[in-house]
Amino acid sequence: EVRLHETDVALVNSLPERFRMQLHEEMYMNSLLKLECWPKDMAKVLLMEPEHEAFLRQICHHAMSEGVLKRGEDLFLPSKDCDYVYLVEQGHGLKYASHGQSSVVMPGDS
Repeated sequence: EVRLHETDVALVNSLPERFRMQLHEEMYMNSLLKLECWPKDMAKVLLMEPEHEAFLRQICHHAMSEGVLKRGEDLFLPSKDCDYVYLVEQGHGLKYASHGQSSVVMPGDS
């Protein structure tokens, strides 16, 4: 399966800002709302309040992006800073803890 990234599609890069914002909302909002950082049922409430919805749209547009790892590629390394939050949307990965235990990370895990 060949996946194109947003930056690889010239048409997307030439869209007006408001259309790119809408595209990012379509691409990322569901993932953003699935994060377990929101209080219980808060995701639904956030979308009902116009100022909160605008905030979530800004997060989708300015703070989220798509990335792909190849099989065997490291996402995190010991003693390296982690500057991002990663959401597994497809596939799986292995998570190794400093005490030597490992677990499988699947889509939707946090």
